[in-house]
Amino acid sequence: MTAKPPALQTPAEPSKTLWRRYLRAGVWLLLMGGAIVLWEQRGAVLQWALTQGLQNTLLLSPKISGARFDFQQAELANLQFTLQTPNGAITAELEGIKADYDLPSARLNNIKMAKARLRFVYQAANKAAGEQPTTDEVLALPVRQLNIEQLDLELDTPWGMSRFAGRFDADLQPGEPLLIVLADAEQVIKAEVNPQSTNAKLAIQQSAGRGMMDLDLDRPAPTRLQANLKADLHDSMQWLKSNSLIPEQLRDSIFTAAVVDIQPNLAGVQVNLSAQSDDDLANLTGRVELTRNQAYLASAELALNTSKQRWAIDGHVDLPLGEFVGLIKPWLPETVNAWQFPAGQVMGSVRLNRQPKRPLKGEIYLNGYQLGILAGPVKADDGYIRFAVKDFVKLAMQVEVDAPNLQIGQETTLHNLQFKARLNNRDLSLDRFSMPALGGLLSIDPETVNIYQRPVKFTLAVKNLDLAQLLDSLNYPQLSGTGTLTGKLPLRLALDSIELKDGKLNATRPGVLHYQGPVSDNENLAFSALRNLQYHSLQAKLNYQPDGHYQVGLRLEGKNPQVLSGHAIAFNLNLNGLLPDLLQKGILAGDFEKPILEQVKAVGRH
Repeated sequence: MTAKPPALQTPAEPSKTLWRRYLRAGVWLLLMGGAIVLWEQRGAVLQWALTQGLQNTLLLSPKISGARFDFQQAELANLQFTLQTPNGAITAELEGIKADYDLPSARLNNIKMAKARLRFVYQAANKAAGEQPTTDEVLALPVRQLNIEQLDLELDTPWGMSRFAGRFDADLQPGEPLLIVLADAEQVIKAEVNPQSTNAKLAIQQSAGRGMMDLDLDRPAPTRLQANLKADLHDSMQWLKSNSLIPEQLRDSIFTAAVVDIQPNLAGVQVNLSAQSDDDLANLTGRVELTRNQAYLASAELALNTSKQRWAIDGHVDLPLGEFVGLIKPWLPETVNAWQFPAGQVMGSVRLNRQPKRPLKGEIYLNGYQLGILAGPVKADDGYIRFAVKDFVKLAMQVEVDAPNLQIGQETTLHNLQFKARLNNRDLSLDRFSMPALGGLLSIDPETVNIYQRPVKFTLAVKNLDLAQLLDSLNYPQLSGTGTLTGKLPLRLALDSIELKDGKLNATRPGVLHYQGPVSDNENLAFSALRNLQYHSLQAKLNYQPDGHYQVGLRLEGKNPQVLSGHAIAFNLNLNGLLPDLLQKGILAGDFEKPILEQVKAVGRH
C-alpha cells in the first residue's frame, strides 16, 4: 500500500486573540484607575453619600463637613441636624467625630466626639401634632460605645431650663446592659438598663465619691413595676436644690420656705423607699423609712390611686424629742426656735386620707415622755405630753401635759403642773389646769371658750397661796408675813396682751405682816402699823390693763401692839402704776420694796 502524507494543521487567527487581550487589559486599567480616583476622593464621596443618606431619615437639614475615612475609621469635623419629635425639636451640633468600624463584619465599634451641643425645646403633643411626621420610625445608634468629651445639653421644659455640661459615656454592647454615665466637676450620674428593658438602675454620687441616691426599677411583667430608692436625705435635697439639671421653677416649687427650714435638720438622715404596682401604675403602694446612723426615726405606708387621684398615708414615729422638733420646725412658732430639747422621746402615728374635691381626713396621735425642755429661764424635766387630732375637718384635737418639775429662774421651782384641753372647731374646752405654787394651788376653772373671739376669757383660781412664800419670791428682804390667800383672777387674753379685771384675793386665816426697814421721824400711821400688823382680815382687789397699768387695792384690818395702844385699826392701801416701770425698777434693780413702799408712804400722807 502506498502511505498517505500527513494532513496540514490550520494556524489560529492572531488578530482576534490580541484584541481580546487588549480588551481585558483596558477594562482592568479602567477599573484600577476608577478605584484609584475613588480612593483619592473617598472623603468627598463619603460626605456626599452620608448627606444623601441622611436626607432620607428623620433628620432635618443635615450638614456635614471635613469627612475622612479608611478601612478602619471615619472622621467628621462637623455634623449639624434637627430632629423633630412628637414633643418638640432637637437641635444638634457635633464636632470632632471619630468612628471605628469593622468592614468585613459590617460592625460599628465606637463613636467618639470632642464636643456635642444638644438643645431640646419641649412642646405639648397636641401643639406639635401638625408639624411632626406621621411615622413610627425610631432613631437608633448601631454602635457599641459612644463617648462625648464635652456635652452641652439644654432642655427647655414647661418648668424652665434644664442644663448639663460635662462628659457623656454610653456602652451598648450586644447582649449586655446599656450603661450611661454623666459626669461633671460636682457629680457622677450612672444609669444602667438590662437588654430586656426589665430592669433599670440609677446612681447619683458626688464627684468626691460619696453616694447620694440609688434607684432600682424592675418590671418583672408587662403591667407590674417595682422600685427601691435609697438616699441620703440631706445631700439629695441639696442636690435637687442646686443642680442645674432640675428646672428652676420645679426647684422653687419643691423647696418652699418650710423645706428650706427643715433641711439643716436632715443631716445624716437616710431614706429607704420601696414601691410596687401590679396594674401598670393605676394603683401604687409603698413604704418609706427614715433612719439616722441606722437608728429608726419614722416610717409610713403609702397607697396611691393615680386615675382617681386618691392617696393615703399611715405613718409612725419613734424618735428623740430634738429630732422630732427639727422635723416639724417650719410649722412651729418662731419663739420655739431658740428652745433646747436635751432629753425625751416622741412616739406616735399619723393617718391621712385625701380624695378629690373632699377635705383632707386624718388622725394624729403623739406621746412624748421623759421630756426635757429649756426655754430661756424656764426648765422642764421629766415631762409628759399627749397630743391627738381626731378630725381634720372639724379641727377636733386634744392635748394633755404633765410637768413634774418646772424651774423658773434660779430659785423658783414648780411641781406637778397639769394641763388638759380639747379643741372642737372653734370651741376650746379647758378640762384641767393645775399648778402647785407658793404652797398653794393655781388652777383654771373648767369652761369652754371660742378661740376666734378676742379676747379669750377664763378665770384663774388661787387656793391657799402662802403669803410668806409669795413675799419671799418677790425679793422683799425687809418685808415678811404669814397667812394664806384664796381667790379668783378673771383673765382676758388677746394675741399680744393680757388683762386682769377685778381679781380678788382674801386671807383665809389671820396672819402677821412685818416691815423691818429703817425708821424715819415723820413716819405716817399706816407705815408704822405695817411694822408689826397682826391682821385678821386682808382683802386685795387687782386690775391690770393691756397697756401695762396696774391697780392693787388692799383692805387691812388688825392691830399693832405698839400703835394706838394696840387698838384695832383698819385702812385701805391703793397701789397703781405701770407694770413695765415697776419691772424695770424692781426686777432689773433687784429691789421691789422701794417703788412700792414709796406709794405706801404717799398714801399715809394723804
